[in-house]
Amino acid sequence: MTYNEIYSLLNLFTQGRAPFVLATLVTVKGSSYRRAGARLLMDSGGNHAGSISGGCLEDDVKEQARRVQADGQARVIVYDTTGEND
Repeated sequence: MTYNEIYSLLNLFTQGRAPFVLATLVTVKGSSYRRAGARLLMDSGGNHAGSISGGCLEDDVKEQARRVQADGQARVIVYDTTGEND
């Protein structure tokens, strides 16, 4: 995680609206746009900082974050992009 990424996350955390959800890329097998440890922070207004994928998964990650904000239940989501029809 670079200085700019950390700064963006902290800026949203101090300026955004609670509740916040922090999505973290935990494990990667094979090639990936981001490495394990990448983070995306989203506030209750849908504003976000950081990223955990090159874009193809970001929309679903944000939808999962909205669900966590709504029900307060943490989730572990597994994405498998090794299929032919990615």
